[in-house]
Amino acid sequence: MSPSSTSSSSGKRALLLCLGILLLLEFGVARRDWVWRLDPRRPVGILLAVEDEIIRPAGDVRVAALGSSVLRDALLPRVFEEAAGLPAGSVLNTSLPNATPFDFVLIYERNRQVFAGAELLLVGIEDWFFYEELGVSARYHRWATLADRFADYSGAKRLQLTVSWLWKTYAARQAFALDGLSAALQGERAEVIGDDGRTKWRPEEHALGTDTFDLGPYEFRLRERRWRDRPLRYLARLLELAGEDGVPVVIVRMPMRATAFRLRGQVDAEAELRLQSALATVRDAGVPSRLLDLPTGATVGLQDRHFLDERHLGTRGAEIFSRYLAAWAIETYALR
Repeated sequence: MSPSSTSSSSGKRALLLCLGILLLLEFGVARRDWVWRLDPRRPVGILLAVEDEIIRPAGDVRVAALGSSVLRDALLPRVFEEAAGLPAGSVLNTSLPNATPFDFVLIYERNRQVFAGAELLLVGIEDWFFYEELGVSARYHRWATLADRFADYSGAKRLQLTVSWLWKTYAARQAFALDGLSAALQGERAEVIGDDGRTKWRPEEHALGTDTFDLGPYEFRLRERRWRDRPLRYLARLLELAGEDGVPVVIVRMPMRATAFRLRGQVDAEAELRLQSALATVRDAGVPSRLLDLPTGATVGLQDRHFLDERHLGTRGAEIFSRYLAAWAIETYALR
């Protein structure tokens, strides 16, 4: 055999080996959930942890909540249950850090049997959902349909998202991060679900914030990002799903620090008008729902010191908010 033939044969074997490794990664790893479960601190991993440790073990679910870290911090399941006279474990707070209405639909669809059995669905909404995000979430890369990707994005982002839909290894590259994998291999799996049935995204809980807070970073983000209506499509889809299941929905406009609310009005005079218009569009979509509009903490009896930043509550404020929400739910719905 000539040297050139040997070289050609070796090259083909190497190519086939590389192709085999890529296919193994694609279909044996990237398209499976187990690799994401190794590091539940990451966006996909924490959603799977919520499903494994909060949703699937749930029994008689009376109230379910979907939101971002803001509703995660604000709604204490055990406090709500006590205030509403509900059985322990009957209130699920499935809120996720950095979640958006896309994630709400995703969680509901993936766990529809549990949510469909609830007597009430609370959906935490923030004005921040309607400002353009800087990047695309790992959860969107992993689970968004091709139709969603084409409807939500254009240009270079659409191309990138089409690639991640076809090639899941590209979407899963975050799951292969060495820090998370090495920690998992050493048995140091992060605990991301707390004893009170909520995700743990903050190193430690704080009871109170301060009366004053540096809103400079918030103002900068307000000035830099553009308004977008994309979340309305997902909110409408969520209401449609809940409507099909006969689950009453309450859209809770989450309160924020009063000084932050005033600053937003100064930086973007049309922001509140656009938000109210967006909420009205969802409310009038033809699916029964209620809007609990709580623009600032004062509506609920909260002071600025109950907020840790412009919108996240400390545990003291969360107790006030949870009791308020429970009292409102008892008065409005027959939860008992």
